[in-house]
Amino acid sequence: MKAFFVIITIILALFMSAQRDARIAYSPMEKPELNLAVLPHYIIFPQQTCQFLSSNEVTFAPDFSVYILVPCGLDCTENFKIGEWRTRSDTLLIYQDTIDFILFPGKEKPDNNSDSIDWALMPPNLHYRNLYDKFLPRNVSAFKIINKGDSLLAIGDDGMRLGLPISKKASSMKHHGDNKYIVEARENWQDTFEWKLHKNPMLNVFTISSVIQTVSQPLTIEVKNENITFNILNPRYYPQAEALPYAERTEYCDWFDRVKVGDTISLELTRPAYEQEVFDRSPYLRGYPDTIYVLDNEAYGYWFAKPVYNNR
Repeated sequence: MKAFFVIITIILALFMSAQRDARIAYSPMEKPELNLAVLPHYIIFPQQTCQFLSSNEVTFAPDFSVYILVPCGLDCTENFKIGEWRTRSDTLLIYQDTIDFILFPGKEKPDNNSDSIDWALMPPNLHYRNLYDKFLPRNVSAFKIINKGDSLLAIGDDGMRLGLPISKKASSMKHHGDNKYIVEARENWQDTFEWKLHKNPMLNVFTISSVIQTVSQPLTIEVKNENITFNILNPRYYPQAEALPYAERTEYCDWFDRVKVGDTISLELTRPAYEQEVFDRSPYLRGYPDTIYVLDNEAYGYWFAKPVYNNR
């Protein structure tokens, strides 16, 4: 009888240990690698009703930080860092840090290894998996990258979450189709984030509005033409096959090191060379590679560019 209780005790200890390990916040093991298919801003929402589900507006920064939008008052919001992102081929992984209890007034921040932590039930709530699912550590949310980033489909998630790309402006505000911005959430408001087909700008002169970089490396440049913002990549830092032909040509890379915010420059823009089947499937990339879809005065997706002339 004593041996029986010893065996039961060992089994229970192993079981509890396994559950504890499933809740530990693991750090990313993957090498940081920029992916031109992961767009900066998404809204991630459940496709089916499930307890504890909610929508999140998520930003993937070029330094591999992940931010969600959280309310900071009646009519304001702010980005709150929740962890880091990595990619494995066509899979996006979000590694969530221990949640800062600024989101939980009056509560103490638990230890990382505490048995009381259930990452699936805590904000930012980017996944909802069965407690005993060992597919990934509890703090890791996994998404399949669909159609070069035009959507993210949650993996192993009871809520079947879907991520849709939204503009930089839309990532900080919710709005109706008539562009009247509102603070309060409404059911299915994510359906209002629709990218509209737009004519190509007649002029190729752009104004540099932002230079995004990690350390001293200019990774992305935001340029404006006729009030439309384009996000242009420095192909040197993107290892995907679509970027390699541009990375080998200095005219698509060197000008990144010379521009400053406020400069004007004439550019020839082009999309990454997606396969035709991507255009056939995607709700945003239909048509020719230079087709422009616009939301809140921002062109959809990423572009490559080379100077035609520089009139700084």
